Amino acid sequence: MESIDCTLKFNKETLPIRKIPASLAELKKTVKKSFGMPSSNLLFSILNSAGSKMPVRTQTDYKRALTYAGLQVVIEIEEKPAEEETKEEEISLASLNKGSRRVLLANRKAIALANNAADSIEDIPEDEMCNICYGRFAEPMAAKCGHVCCRKCWERLLENALECPLCKGRVRLNHLRKVQ
Repeated sequence: MESIDCTLKFNKETLPIRKIPASLAELKKTVKKSFGMPSSNLLFSILNSAGSKMPVRTQTDYKRALTYAGLQVVIEIEEKPAEEETKEEEISLASLNKGSRRVLLANRKAIALANNAADSIEDIPEDEMCNICYGRFAEPMAAKCGHVCCRKCWERLLENALECPLCKGRVRLNHLRKVQ
């Protein structure tokens, strides 16, 4: 039986631990003991076998992330950004040209999606969730092995490795088929 390594990364510190914490609460206790930081000020994410970060906010997220982590479990810990009150400059959309208006609206949409992505991960059914980005499928594509991920996720993944992130079966971009 192969051993599973677990590493905690906080700022520039890396701490190997002997045993993977069984629960999110146990992980928070380990972090508090090891780094002396209250867990309420921290954000946790676990890298999956493809190198993508999966945010962990609940016990369900934690269990799911460990399932996809593989034999090398890397838990990244970050401090929550301080809630600073910043004055946003008001930009009149009417004063912008058409191209600038599109860019501004696209940026606002991307920020809104990023802010809502981690909160809505529990709302996505397993059969509609991409195993690379953990979001709802955008242009779902299936490999010959039957595993389904977003088209863009497959493209990014296959730049580095020609294998399925779940079963390690050989995958080629031109062999993917659209899923309805």
